[in-house]
Amino acid sequence: MAMNHAEQADLIANAILRLHPETEIIEDRNQRTVNLRGPMLRRGRISAWIAWLLRLPQRVEVELDDIGTFVIQHLEGHTMESLSDLLADQYKLTRREAQAAMTVFVKSLLQRRLLILDGMIGNAA
Repeated sequence: MAMNHAEQADLIANAILRLHPETEIIEDRNQRTVNLRGPMLRRGRISAWIAWLLRLPQRVEVELDDIGTFVIQHLEGHTMESLSDLLADQYKLTRREAQAAMTVFVKSLLQRRLLILDGMIGNAA
């Protein structure tokens, strides 16, 4: 049975966020921020050869600002909704602003395979 948009949004909002098991957190103590280094990129034979020729990185690395760092530091065991509330309180944002920021941030990390939504595993029907 297919879910409508509201049901999908509710499922995502209540999914538990966590880092991909192969994602590394690299702390920059001088700037008090973190970088995330993702799992090895999977490439086919031709893609790997082109990547080698172009000297493309084998892993994704993302430098986070202080808001991204705050989210990663408070990630364990939280849902998008609860993290949005924490973000709103910490940075004096409205709930809508915090939810919008979280949506963009989480989508970006999901696309780079740095983050997993636990409640979503196996529900991509």
